[in-house]
Amino acid sequence: MSYKTLQLAYEGRVAILTLNRPEKRNAISFELIDDVLRALDEGREGHKPLARIDDLPLFAPQAPSSPAHDSAVEQALRDVSADMLTPRQALELLYALKAKLSD
Repeated sequence: MSYKTLQLAYEGRVAILTLNRPEKRNAISFELIDDVLRALDEGREGHKPLARIDDLPLFAPQAPSSPAHDSAVEQALRDVSADMLTPRQALELLYALKAKLSD
């Protein structure tokens, strides 16, 4: 399958998607989104790569820190589920954490 806005290559079981809109500095467009979704579908149907980008977690887990040394910010972050935040909630959280650092 050919794509207008990206290149798809395979190295073994690894699928490599390369954005290819240099004239637009690889800015996201509806056409690019469509190409990415079609490429992901192609990977599911055909080559069966070992992992797809949509299989990977957004954030890697961090090793737990010692409770005796936790700051107010670390305590607040422990209760946050970053993948469940809207962009607005994430910004509000950042400002709240910044305020805690100032305290």
